[in-house]
Amino acid sequence: MCEPTTLALGGLALGAASGVAGFASQSQQASAVNRNSYMQGLMNNMALAQTYNQLGNERVNERNAASTELFNDRIKAAQASATAQTAAGAAGVDGSQSLQNIMQDYGAQGGRIEGAVDRNYQMQSDSIQAREESSFLGTVAHNNALPRAAQPSPLSLGLSIAGAGMNAAGSYYRYTNNATQTQNAGSYSA
Repeated sequence: MCEPTTLALGGLALGAASGVAGFASQSQQASAVNRNSYMQGLMNNMALAQTYNQLGNERVNERNAASTELFNDRIKAAQASATAQTAAGAAGVDGSQSLQNIMQDYGAQGGRIEGAVDRNYQMQSDSIQAREESSFLGTVAHNNALPRAAQPSPLSLGLSIAGAGMNAAGSYYRYTNNATQTQNAGSYSA
């Protein structure tokens, strides 16, 4: 049979080893969760960067389309104006009020078209801006919702070891107390 001191120390050692193993396991699990969340956050941010890149390209394409439309409309307006002046000259009505009214109307039409193209581009640009902001806020919300694990407390490890020590001391006390009572009971029976 084992000595009471050996049993108590063995119980303390097993309790302490169990506490250390539990602490290490919890620490590894927390590190794995945090590492996975970190990597997922990086992938979310990379996806956001790609979205920004696509929306930036879309914005450039919209700006180029608006510029091309404005350029073509100005050419058409200049051609219509030149045609009207040429026709008026051929008809012998150069400088008439009617010709001036026609020229002013072409200028007004060009201004309205230019304003419409500018407003359309601005609406497209605002839409792209809203999608960028929505993508950003969605990514932030998703990243904030990723699981994060706290590392286990060294205090809990210390308390676990202390508890194992208390159990070992209690076992030692009970064993030695029972042995003493058994010896005393044996001496009274004689």
